[in-house]
Amino acid sequence: MKKGIVFTLITLSMLLSLLFVFQNVSLKIFNQYVNSATSNSLNYLFDDISDSFMDFFNISVKRNLSSSYFYGRFPSQTNVSAFESFLRRYYMKSNFHLDFLSLSGDKISLKQIEPSIYFHPKNIKLQFDSLNKNKLFLYSPEQPFLLKFLAINLTLINASLGSNIGWLSYHPCNSSTIRCLPVNITLMDSTKNWTLVDNLDLDHVSELNINCTNSFARILIGSPLQTKKVMEINPANNVFDFAINVGLNTTEFRLVFGAKMFISESANLSRTDFLIAEGS
Repeated sequence: MKKGIVFTLITLSMLLSLLFVFQNVSLKIFNQYVNSATSNSLNYLFDDISDSFMDFFNISVKRNLSSSYFYGRFPSQTNVSAFESFLRRYYMKSNFHLDFLSLSGDKISLKQIEPSIYFHPKNIKLQFDSLNKNKLFLYSPEQPFLLKFLAINLTLINASLGSNIGWLSYHPCNSSTIRCLPVNITLMDSTKNWTLVDNLDLDHVSELNINCTNSFARILIGSPLQTKKVMEINPANNVFDFAINVGLNTTEFRLVFGAKMFISESANLSRTDFLIAEGS
């Protein structure tokens, strides 16, 4: 009889222990599931906001291995207030918090975001002079020199190209050139086009003067030694659709905007990362 009671107590104790272990394991699995689901939700939200920055900058970006394509129009007004309202309406929920950060990690406002797209971590960037995109620049360090080619396609909107399109200064590559870049420039309006394909010396400034209905636009390729500017496009009160293709000698980079974003959820999960600028 006593043996039966003892056996029953041992069995009951084992069952209670197993139940306790099962509950702990189940709770751990449940918490892992909740954290995983929240983490996925956080990542989806982060990626979604990154994608929306294409619309904020009024630019389209596509990546194909070592080549990157940038499409848009300039000048182009960027409506900061409308984008802030969009973020508040769709993303700034009670359980989510987000901040924009400079590349050095300082908290900044939407208006303070650098209007650039970086080829990270290669220190190459495509940069507008402001969020309104009045000028466009390409910067690249001298060493290592990773640029493989540059293609510029400009289509003039609601105006005409004049007959006086020509170089104010022109520096093709020669045997002593240190930084030589294959360049393809195409200018178009509704009826005509102008094209140049050549290898230009980036240590000297080649300046193309573009006669348009409203004023002279300019394209500058190259800059003096010890500077990083490779290209400058100044539409000068004309409106252009642009398509810029930048080719590198490497595929080891990713395209990011000139800012980072911190996003957190009430479950104490967070993510800080670059705003990705690569479309499909």
